[in-house]
Amino acid sequence: MARFFVFFYRNYLDLGCGEYLIALIGTHCEHCQDAVPQINNLAENPDLPEVLALCPDEEGECLEFVEEFLPIFPIGQVSEDDFWRLLGESISPRILLVSDGHIRRAWDGDVPDSEEILATS
Repeated sequence: MARFFVFFYRNYLDLGCGEYLIALIGTHCEHCQDAVPQINNLAENPDLPEVLALCPDEEGECLEFVEEFLPIFPIGQVSEDDFWRLLGESISPRILLVSDGHIRRAWDGDVPDSEEILATS
């Protein structure tokens, strides 16, 4: 995985350091909207890595998504090219377990449960 510095509400986060669960989402994607409660459950689990989402959408679209679907995880913006490179041939939401910039596991279309993630960690 390339070194990403992601924009989060006027802050940058280096995804090349540390462990994260990253949800690749689209704010207009119904599957992604429906997955928010499951992703929120992961974000609430203190035994899991920090959960965050990445999307290529504009800040206004992200804010509308937050107001309507109430995610408790931060949503960062990435370029459309980077988003599609990470999503590849997969479907969204795509959940990535990333450790020091390396994708250790990916789940496509479905949000894994905590036990499955912990078994991978």
